[in-house]
Amino acid sequence: MIKIKYYISLLLIVFSTFTTYGQKDAKGLLFHETDISKDWRNFSGLEIPDKGFLNIDLQTRISIHFSTLNQFEDSFGYLIRCFDDQKTKIDLLHVPSEKNNFLLMVGDKQKAFNCKIQPYQNTVFHLVIDQVNKDISIEHENNTLATINISGLEVIEKLKLLMGLVNFKDELSYDILPMNLNSITLARNNQITHRWEFDENSGEVVNDKIRGVKGRIKNPKWTINKHSKWENVTNLNFNGRVSYTLNGNKLFVAFNEGLKIYHLRIHSQQKNFDLDEPLSIVSDTRMLYNPIKDKIGLYYLEHNVMSYFDFNKRKWETQLPPYPESEKYLHHSRSYFDGDSSFLFFGGYGHYRYQSQFIRLKDGEFKELINKEPLTPRYLSAISNSSNHQFYVLGGYGSEDGNQWNNASSIKTLSKFSLKGDTINLLQEKELQLEDNIVFCDNLIQLDTIIYALGFDSQKLNTSLSLYKISTQTLNVEKVQTSIPFTFKDINSKAELYYNQNEHTLLTVLSYYDPENRTSEVRVYKIGTPVLSHIPEISSPEKEMAWVNSTIFMLFFVAGILILIFLLVRIKGEPIEVKKEYLEVTNVQEKKDKSEPFLSLSKDKNAILTLSAFKIISNKKEVITSELSPLQKEILLLLLIKTETDNGITTEEFNLAFWPKKTTKNANNNRLVNLSKLRKTLSKLSHVTIDKKAYKWSIELEKNVFCDWKELQKILKKKVFGIEEIHQLNDLIEEGGILSNMNLEWFENYRNEIIFKLNELILNFYYHHHQNISVQNALITADVLSKLDTVSEEALIIRCRAYRNENKENLIEKSVQEYQNNFQTKFDETAVIDLKEITEGDISYFIK
Repeated sequence: MIKIKYYISLLLIVFSTFTTYGQKDAKGLLFHETDISKDWRNFSGLEIPDKGFLNIDLQTRISIHFSTLNQFEDSFGYLIRCFDDQKTKIDLLHVPSEKNNFLLMVGDKQKAFNCKIQPYQNTVFHLVIDQVNKDISIEHENNTLATINISGLEVIEKLKLLMGLVNFKDELSYDILPMNLNSITLARNNQITHRWEFDENSGEVVNDKIRGVKGRIKNPKWTINKHSKWENVTNLNFNGRVSYTLNGNKLFVAFNEGLKIYHLRIHSQQKNFDLDEPLSIVSDTRMLYNPIKDKIGLYYLEHNVMSYFDFNKRKWETQLPPYPESEKYLHHSRSYFDGDSSFLFFGGYGHYRYQSQFIRLKDGEFKELINKEPLTPRYLSAISNSSNHQFYVLGGYGSEDGNQWNNASSIKTLSKFSLKGDTINLLQEKELQLEDNIVFCDNLIQLDTIIYALGFDSQKLNTSLSLYKISTQTLNVEKVQTSIPFTFKDINSKAELYYNQNEHTLLTVLSYYDPENRTSEVRVYKIGTPVLSHIPEISSPEKEMAWVNSTIFMLFFVAGILILIFLLVRIKGEPIEVKKEYLEVTNVQEKKDKSEPFLSLSKDKNAILTLSAFKIISNKKEVITSELSPLQKEILLLLLIKTETDNGITTEEFNLAFWPKKTTKNANNNRLVNLSKLRKTLSKLSHVTIDKKAYKWSIELEKNVFCDWKELQKILKKKVFGIEEIHQLNDLIEEGGILSNMNLEWFENYRNEIIFKLNELILNFYYHHHQNISVQNALITADVLSKLDTVSEEALIIRCRAYRNENKENLIEKSVQEYQNNFQTKFDETAVIDLKEITEGDISYFIK
């Protein structure tokens, strides 16, 4: 059972290794920049291992998968600190500098280097400890950024890894780099031996997925909670009514006596603008941010009044008159049209009537637009910003004739419109599966094919704001598990949804005006995107053991039933045929004669080969690989992997993987162009389809298309691994191993994990069956191991023992010489071979 759980964890490692590349993760461990005024004991810290030290070899590589948070450039903080058992320190420090923004420090030596990384961009730094060549270096994207010579240091045999708050022996530091830590991988002599994935949502322990070494976390802040739970950012109180808007992290609040600006990232920072004359704010005085003017403005839709704030003169350009409380467009929705820098307003309520007009504000003028299709008058609906002059309107509450007293009800439709000139056209309207009485707040946020909307039950006073995720393709509606408390008293309650593109967060600003005390409360919440609809349940040891115990019980139960059937049949005197499956029963020739050929499809045509030399072969047997650029090859490999592991890849993940620094529009263009070229090339094979289904891009291959990658995955998923699978691997993998000719940093760890697992499977099989394996099958086993690693000591052992069984001493000598040549080429040193140990030594370590 331990072995089963071990292999399951390896599969999880492989998947998570890929998903750390090229996308904004919804998992990880957060480290925030510290505030010196706060108690350092509340800061987050990570210690690996929780007790003692990690053993390392002469050549050790520590890979840190992380992404920095917004405005990390101004931070002074450690990415990682390493201590050996003699308290030699290895530190990687970020400093706020445009020239050299990182320092590698080993003991009293240091080396400055520059590495420009973008906030929220997934990054991998490799700390390489090479005690053979006497240096320690930092690598990033196949480049060595800094190297320090360690000739004067004693050999480092043990290490403790520390991140965030460090309180270790006599060392205390809380200079923390603001970041999201996704995983840490440790490889010894080019073999990954430890991997810690930070994919939990609670707990203070992180487990090594390979060897079970525990790390301890102090005051953990799990990223998954950031994407599944609303975080209360700030609560504010004012006298009188308020109007507000957001731009990025800046919250603007207008009230009777002035204007305040709050920086939500730095809670204590605010600016105050006092007014000479009191400002008249009524229930439908609304504020907006104009990105073209870079100004905030107050508007009053019923009287077509707009006034911007002049920060130089510290006053509003136009004083709003004291309008009476008899508004016409209460709870209207609004959007911004970036194509012509205009604002669009829809619906509303007032004077006992619901509205259905579209009004545009452009160049300072309000104008009612022509609506070609009659719409149900409503308020409390939500509208999206425009994309190519198209937009969505969601839900609302209203009646067919607009009269409040004539069968008013909630509206459950998602409507798509276009704006051409001064005319609104209805393109599509679909009914959604929504609860009764659900209405929506002001604006929709559309990210690719997902729409986010704030909804609540309009028939409850003390209700809650829920976030809805709606697919524009399938119209599937998901309700996010967590919600925000909300008091709905019609004209006195407001809520708006915003998106911070720099930090990939949704923000909700809600307010409530208390008419008795004439005070307003403003609250701000945020949640990370992509938003998880439900908080994933993380399995605990107790739950795992419960599963194990129930499984054991079921096995015994089934065994008991079989024994009962056996006895009953025996009583009747009927013979029973007992079949037993053997993993290894015959030699190579017999195996090939008795079984169906593994490669039933030809590699010579209709083939996608990725495991050795990357090669595409058409249905006319033409090699067409040269038609693909390196980027398109990488896209094809990514599609194959993600289709197999996650049923595909979303557009957002796609863009972040290959074009993280480009705008959404440019990234979309690049994606479409490259997919078009890739489709054109793959059309020369029979039945290869790249398509988008259920939000995800995937690749589908018909049965007559051979793909070695898919065949490898079939082998890895098999419940039984034996000599047949070893022969299949020998047919699939050529000299040089798995994709050794494609230098892809994100694929490197994935490749290492596959090689590690294949080694585990092969050596475990050999250890348990070596006394029964034929010489030819043993040599095939050694060949596969050598293909995976040219200096595999285990391959040499298996090969030499096979030759010893046939008394072929000359072939043993030839094998040893070949191994020494490969070792010299790879490591530039002579391999020390103990021939007696090779041919007669203990091999129990094969399964450790």
